[in-house]
Amino acid sequence: MPGLLLPLLTSYAPPRLRVPPVFMFVAMLAGTGLPIVWMILGARAGGLDTAHYPLHWEPMYVGVGATVLVWTMGRLLSGQGQKP
Repeated sequence: MPGLLLPLLTSYAPPRLRVPPVFMFVAMLAGTGLPIVWMILGARAGGLDTAHYPLHWEPMYVGVGATVLVWTMGRLLSGQGQKP
């Protein structure tokens, strides 16, 4: 699941790479929900056997991108992305 990949990796990372829990929760929701919607849209466009995903992007990449985007927003908004 793309929604769990980054939260799992950053749980073992140094504290400077972590974001507040609310951002991780939103990242997990976005990384799981968006690929499900992407799969539904692809199935509606091409059928279950040959899905035609929007922009020809696989749902896994969309989920990872959404998770990274929310994680980056969390770093910037929490002030952790700034240099000392």
